Amino acid sequence: MPLTDEHQYSIEALAKNEDAIGDLYTTYARLIPDHGNFWSRMVDEERGHAIWLRRLIESVEDGEMKLDKDRFDLSTIDRSIDHINNLEKEAVAKGIEILNAVSNALVVENSLLERKFFEIYDGDSDEVKRILTNLEKAAREHRDRVAQFLDDLKSDLN
Repeated sequence: MPLTDEHQYSIEALAKNEDAIGDLYTTYARLIPDHGNFWSRMVDEERGHAIWLRRLIESVEDGEMKLDKDRFDLSTIDRSIDHINNLEKEAVAKGIEILNAVSNALVVENSLLERKFFEIYDGDSDEVKRILTNLEKAAREHRDRVAQFLDDLKSDLN
């Protein structure tokens, strides 16, 4: 099935969402250099997720994969990108403390799962299912890593 313009825009928007998260974490790494390694690892992985999504576009366009036709809500993705960009602008303008940055990251990572951006549909090919399963697994790992980091930071304060 050829990729519709709406699908292409939506998948690219998901990739841009991953890029925006990477940009946010890059900003946090710059503003909170004591925890730069944590943020840098997250940035690298977010960039990888964006690459996976862009490869998904190429594979579906080439006819290698099938994608369910009622898959994405572009407005939800756009709102997510706007929210992430606003978090970054606010951090640049006002600065940010590590607890707030990690709390923001937890909200961002949770929202990927709550909004079911990587949900599998019956009409998806096995390869699309594999990629989306990997993206959802990565989002869960990020959420868990961020939650653990937040718990560790709070424990250090006590």
